[in-house]
Amino acid sequence: DIIDGTDLTIGPNTWPLNGYGLIATAGAVDSHVHLITPRLVPVALSAGVTTLITAGFEEPPYVMDKTLRAFEFLPVNLG
Repeated sequence: DIIDGTDLTIGPNTWPLNGYGLIATAGAVDSHVHLITPRLVPVALSAGVTTLITAGFEEPPYVMDKTLRAFEFLPVNLG
């Protein structure tokens, strides 16, 4: 932590990688994604996108909760 009172939460599907000899860069953020299916994640990751932000949701809140749970096991940040 570099800011007092701020904690970094790491999800259960996050782990350290040995980066010796590699170049590490920050992942891109896609701020307008329609979370239709988890199958879009491999495509996003192959393009360097590591954070997906939903473009909005007109369904009831319980549907969004169910959708977010479907993505929990994938190695991507979701919002």
